[in-house]
Amino acid sequence: KLSPIETASKEALSFLTDRISRHKEGDETAILPTVVGFSAALVSLGKSNRIDDALRLLELMKALSRDGVPNVKPDDGCYNSILSHLARSQGKNAAAQALRVVRRMKEDLGQISTASLNSAINTCSRTTEDSKIARRKALE
Repeated sequence: KLSPIETASKEALSFLTDRISRHKEGDETAILPTVVGFSAALVSLGKSNRIDDALRLLELMKALSRDGVPNVKPDDGCYNSILSHLARSQGKNAAAQALRVVRRMKEDLGQISTASLNSAINTCSRTTEDSKIARRKALE
């Protein structure tokens, strides 16, 4: 059985996938959410540690923006929606996931905001890996 947050992230992703598919098929009644709506989905994906899905959603947002859809280009808030929940995570892979998100943010936006950098540092400093080398590598 899925947890409530896993259910929420699954439903959010399903809703967005349906909207995007309908939009691509030319359905003019398929209204796409703005970057704020996409960010809400990214929050639930971050909370449920579905980072691969969150990164794919960011890619979809960028593609929609390139295709001329207004107000869907990922911004700092999108990346921070994912990072802020990783910063509270105690998962073994949280540090590596945070680093993936920060690298993607740097590639996509050209910079990393202070808030996002702080979230990534917090995530890395809380890594549950026992190895001092792994902790140091995460903080680099």
